[in-house]
Amino acid sequence: MQHCINSSSKTYKWDEWVSGELIVYNDSLVIHKVNGDTVLQYTKPQIGGGVVQGFNKAIKIDGKPLTYGYIGLQAEGQGIEFRNIKISKLN
Repeated sequence: MQHCINSSSKTYKWDEWVSGELIVYNDSLVIHKVNGDTVLQYTKPQIGGGVVQGFNKAIKIDGKPLTYGYIGLQAEGQGIEFRNIKISKLN
């Protein structure tokens, strides 16, 4: 199972504000946008991967469709600031 997927997004300077959108259609399609451009999309996300340790086997069931969860904002190896965060439910 593939853990990381490359994005087509360019790299931005640390002091430049960037607009990001994540559009999730239930368990079928996930679209990532940066400054209005689609930079990554994938279908049928599922639980799995070998990069975790100390997990509960009753919860981490490899291959199970990812149908719910938490929203986490993070940075990979550098500082980041967030502002104007909005969450909307699409019908």
